[in-house]
Amino acid sequence: MLKNKQLKFTPGMSRKAETGEKTQTRRPIEPQPSEGWYPYAWCEIHKMIDGEFVLKNGHPVMLGLGYCNHDGGEGYVCPYGKPDDHFEWDGQEYEITDIRVERVQDISEEDAQTEGMQRPILYDPSKDIGMPVYPMTGQYKDAFKAYWDFIYAAKDFGWDANPWVWVIEFRRVANA
Repeated sequence: MLKNKQLKFTPGMSRKAETGEKTQTRRPIEPQPSEGWYPYAWCEIHKMIDGEFVLKNGHPVMLGLGYCNHDGGEGYVCPYGKPDDHFEWDGQEYEITDIRVERVQDISEEDAQTEGMQRPILYDPSKDIGMPVYPMTGQYKDAFKAYWDFIYAAKDFGWDANPWVWVIEFRRVANA
């Protein structure tokens, strides 16, 4: 049985996950799917179901363009687990409630907030404190973009590359 890859958070995001301010995380799909690929699956009777998963050995599998993965082919299994799986981080237990695939730039304002982002404070040039300035509109998505690039730009998964990502939703499990 394959062990799931550990979901890890920075100390600040770990605190937000513990308090419920962070209930979603994104991770780049590695390796990135080939050009022309987009997430859709075939159900058991080979009818297209847009945006859903086929479960194979209990794992959600994303399938390639125009063919079914039942007989092989380019499929993707989320290495972090599947819905209902549990993981532990920083002494807390969490349950994965949903997994989907999208491009990083498709994040909604609401999803950026559930990623634990706060609205950025707009830059006031009269109070220059020497920090790099990103053009921002005061939206959660702007804060997410800067945070994403801080973590992934040097790994060739930056915002401008618009990589495919696993979107993993989770909830904290109350300690018994």
